[in-house]
Amino acid sequence: MNQFPFNTVDLDDKISIAYWDEGKSEETLLFIHGLTSNIQAWSKNLPILKKHFRCVAIDLPGYGKSVPGIHSGKMDFYAEVISEFIQALKLSNLTIVGHSMGGQIAMATALLYPKLIKILVLVAPAGLESFTKKEINWIKKNYTEAAIASLTEDQIRLNFTNDQDRNYKVIIRSLHGMLYQPVFERLNEIKCPTLIIFGNNDYLIPHPILHKDKTPEEIAKLGVKKIPGAKLVLFDNCGHFVQFEKPDEFNKTVIEFLIKGIFE
Repeated sequence: MNQFPFNTVDLDDKISIAYWDEGKSEETLLFIHGLTSNIQAWSKNLPILKKHFRCVAIDLPGYGKSVPGIHSGKMDFYAEVISEFIQALKLSNLTIVGHSMGGQIAMATALLYPKLIKILVLVAPAGLESFTKKEINWIKKNYTEAAIASLTEDQIRLNFTNDQDRNYKVIIRSLHGMLYQPVFERLNEIKCPTLIIFGNNDYLIPHPILHKDKTPEEIAKLGVKKIPGAKLVLFDNCGHFVQFEKPDEFNKTVIEFLIKGIFE
């Protein structure tokens, strides 16, 4: 479903980004989706949030309607793309809203390009959970292109938005990018106001096999402790796809946090 018209911008001769651009405001929200997801992850949020803010949502390179080619999947690659996109559209007074992998990309961008970002909203973000070398090797062995491709559509819809043209090689490279370019140890360097939102029944964070003794709340509180002044909101009876499962509560929480952060 294409709820909003798509725009495209060429960042260079290799990278073209598809995006939605809705609402009129001096305050802009830039939405970054997660692993194996796409721009549709925000389809329940923009109809409300665009009444208060300019809302720009993107398909990352290799996802959705953006350039389909293979790339490194590294976090600094994505952060550079986000930086170039922000500058190409001349976005200012900017809040980045990132879900899952998009949350880790948002944090990487805030660390590499702090002057571009005013506020962070991290939605069930990757990057707060750490993995040992042994755990990383286990993940690499068990999360392959074939393993992801073998998921049934019901399993995919349970976790992510549906994308018939899923690029499995980009997904695996992005997974490796998250593992090999962690952000956790540098989170104390993030100085902008930060909201962290988690569902208490998140089925992906913490890792359901490697860290089954931990809870989403425990992982979320690691981020709150590390990022100066970060605020945590937990949603009951909610899984990993917070903004899609609890859109009314999510939209209200974001609006209240941003209005307070902007005007107080």
